[in-house]
Amino acid sequence: MKKITYSLVALGLLVGCGSSKYKSETTTPKKAEDTQIVDKKTHSWTTEHNSIKNSGTTQNSSNQQDNNYHQEVVVEPVKPKPLVTDTSVHVKPKPEDKTPPKADIEHNGFSYNILTSPMTGREWLDRNLGAYKVCESKDDERCYGDFFQWGRKANGHEKKDSETLDLTYNGVYDKDVQSGGKFGTWKDDWRKTKTLNPWDGADAQNNPCPSGFRIPTRSEILVETKDVDTSSFPDEELNGGDSNLKNFLKLPNNGYRKHRTRDGILELQGYSGSVWTSELESSNSMAYKFDFYPGGSSVTPTMISKGLGVRCIKDYDTSSIKPLEVEGTSPKDGGTDVKVDTRFYVTFSKQVPSSEVEYQRDRFIVKNVKTGVVAPVSIIRLVSKNKVKFTLDRYNSDRSGGLEYDSDYTLSIKDVKDISGVSMRAYSIKFHTEKKGGK
Repeated sequence: MKKITYSLVALGLLVGCGSSKYKSETTTPKKAEDTQIVDKKTHSWTTEHNSIKNSGTTQNSSNQQDNNYHQEVVVEPVKPKPLVTDTSVHVKPKPEDKTPPKADIEHNGFSYNILTSPMTGREWLDRNLGAYKVCESKDDERCYGDFFQWGRKANGHEKKDSETLDLTYNGVYDKDVQSGGKFGTWKDDWRKTKTLNPWDGADAQNNPCPSGFRIPTRSEILVETKDVDTSSFPDEELNGGDSNLKNFLKLPNNGYRKHRTRDGILELQGYSGSVWTSELESSNSMAYKFDFYPGGSSVTPTMISKGLGVRCIKDYDTSSIKPLEVEGTSPKDGGTDVKVDTRFYVTFSKQVPSSEVEYQRDRFIVKNVKTGVVAPVSIIRLVSKNKVKFTLDRYNSDRSGGLEYDSDYTLSIKDVKDISGVSMRAYSIKFHTEKKGGK
């Protein structure tokens, strides 16, 4: 303990700063030889100022001869508390956790996360099957993934450097087991039964996707890419340039694997990209693919033995989804004096992918009630997300083109699906054309 002694000559009491507490005792000493001490007082005290507390004792004695006071103070300083500062500056940061987050799905040795579409709310895998990472650039081969021949299961044939098998000498196989995981070459279709669709649905026999996922339809891939409503989602349209890397799916510029070569070489990598749909073309000899390139994107049929990428969509129950309906047409049901060169308009209740209407002439049928002759449709266009325009071919070579004057017609619409893949209810209207010369 550190002691500080003060000698004070004063006529009054001890004056201190802050608050003070005193405790006094009075004692009667023995008679001194030189002077007579009248009394002697001892005070115990503490002082506190600016959070610093001191304590001590004071002894007072009086001399009757000169009436002086002698005061001796012993101070016991109290160590002040340290000032509180911002301790956050001095906190040692925790080491960065470099452990990658756990993937949503593990499948055939690869990790995938699930993406939710900002347009439709549908769930997709975040990369193509067999890809090591999500694409960030056109020429990153680690994000390309595998190259499946349409309808085949994942048995090794899909790897970019898998061994090939010449199908002209070894035949074709419905169940895809005899090839032993080899990539079939020189035949445009590896199937023996042309109507077989081994990729139709999540429970399809050769579905290569994880459990609960499947290959998407044409409509499902288009509504997330080319047919995006740009007024609501301006950055999601996939239609050429680098738009594939801006779209939420980030489809890779994977090119394709060529089947009409001995070794199944890869072509157009870093330039264009292609993924399969689950749908066969009407002839059943080709299947539809979605591909993109610097000038745009499209869904077109191609040869089944070509090697393309696969992106999986989560399967869902469509039974509770309200069917697509026709909300209105022009001409209207029961319309009269309809021009023989009229343009037809159909408005649907929900968004319709372009692939469901454009070039689908068998889905819009205009027929003469009396003769039964069907007027051939010429051009069909999707003019808004749920509105279709089409015209008739008035110059057909068999003279059946266009509408005849003063005649009854029906317009029938069928088999159109909405963006969820739900088919519409069949719809039909009746109208009467104008008289020749307006009479």
